[in-house]
Amino acid sequence: MLAWFHIQPYLQYFGLLYIQKEINQLVHKRKIRTFMDFSTLPLNSDKERNILELGIGAGANLDFYPSDQSFSLIGSDIHRIGEDAIRKKCIEKRIKLHSFLQLNADDLRALKSESVSGVVATLIMCSVPNVDKALSEIKRILVPGGQYYFFDHVKEEDSIFRNFLQMLLHPLLRVLFFCNNRRKIQLHILNAGFSHVDVESFLISDKILYSPIASHIIGTATKSSI
Repeated sequence: MLAWFHIQPYLQYFGLLYIQKEINQLVHKRKIRTFMDFSTLPLNSDKERNILELGIGAGANLDFYPSDQSFSLIGSDIHRIGEDAIRKKCIEKRIKLHSFLQLNADDLRALKSESVSGVVATLIMCSVPNVDKALSEIKRILVPGGQYYFFDHVKEEDSIFRNFLQMLLHPLLRVLFFCNNRRKIQLHILNAGFSHVDVESFLISDKILYSPIASHIIGTATKSSI
């Protein structure tokens, strides 16, 4: 059992590295539309525009970030396995990397309240221990008017067949990736107290291979500017 806890982070990292490359191809246009412009985000107290990405992994989202140097990036993950890859990729993409932090999404005590212009968190709410606490922490660290950018797979609601496959593979996903593919994450976001939520629900693919994680949401949630 102890050996598994040493192996699992690497399995999760490299497994998600492959999966996210595949998923990026399927949601290319949606991610570009969501992440294409950070220039309108409010500045923090240091008069800077900064983005925190939670669960940054090997940087699957960096391909969709603007390279206009209008913001600085704080990369974070529960492990430091991908830190070197992130630093290299930021140089290649001309993205200003401010720092890399080892953080859990539901425990952001290392960051001050109202200190971040925007938070990006994709495909991690399925595995955080406490979704509501993670969203509360995200809202806490956002400056007034700041935005939370999300992309997650969610519980299947429309297809009996896909719902059955989700339930069937749920235990395996929990063991391999600590992933709960049965969460209604959109409801957590809508009830988290953001002033405005823009969310799109869609199927990432109708192929059987993707059935356990076919249903996704993507969008933004804005913290009140008052």
